[in-house]
Amino acid sequence: MRLQKYMADCGVASRRASETYIKEGRVKVNGRTVTEMGVQVNPDRDVVSVDGKRIRPPQSHGYYAFYKPRSVASTCQDDRDRKTVLDYFKNVDRRLFPVGRLDYDSEGLMILTDDGDFALRATHPRYRVGKTYRCTIDGGYNQEKAREMLDGVDIGDPTPAKAADVTFQNREDGRALLTIVLLEGRNRQIRRMLEAQGYRVLRLRRECIGGLSMGDMKPGTYRRLSAGEVERALLPFRGAQPEKGAQGASRRKHSK
Repeated sequence: MRLQKYMADCGVASRRASETYIKEGRVKVNGRTVTEMGVQVNPDRDVVSVDGKRIRPPQSHGYYAFYKPRSVASTCQDDRDRKTVLDYFKNVDRRLFPVGRLDYDSEGLMILTDDGDFALRATHPRYRVGKTYRCTIDGGYNQEKAREMLDGVDIGDPTPAKAADVTFQNREDGRALLTIVLLEGRNRQIRRMLEAQGYRVLRLRRECIGGLSMGDMKPGTYRRLSAGEVERALLPFRGAQPEKGAQGASRRKHSK
């Protein structure tokens, strides 16, 4: 088994974050510091430690829905000493890590777990798990802009950034409320896409992951997920219908 997968199975972090730990020289296998990728470990024979502490897979996994408030970092540690999502889980006797990220200035649904395979399925684009966001912007929106979001917006990355679904409602105060579904998770993706279109994001909240909704949770609260909710969180995106009274530009592609 690859070292980063074993670390994820032990609840250290996602596979991608585990690779960062390895590169930083924080991981040892049988007492030897490992900094290169591709190292294989035998869970029954090898001793793996992170930051000097031996790690082992948990007997069972835990899954928690969390309403991340604004001005909270969605990481395990923050190099600027800001409050992180783990500060809310000090009473949980598990080594949890956040599944994916949510911008520091954004709020809404996150999942924390110690299950690396779940984190991979929830975040990798090939599994088509949609994340649904509600966004308030500082101007009116239109069908042409929504179509551009689906076709791809140049945000300075090697490839254009795309949304899987966009609906919108223009308000009487001159602002607009957008509902956006993403299948990928680039850094500050929605903000950068809308900024490229000439808008300023006033509020951004993630409301759903897969088929799991945040419901009536309050900022800073969490709850443990049932087995059925864990399954719903991994449901692939199959296309969304525009809300009643809303305009939108949807590509209703069904995953196979």
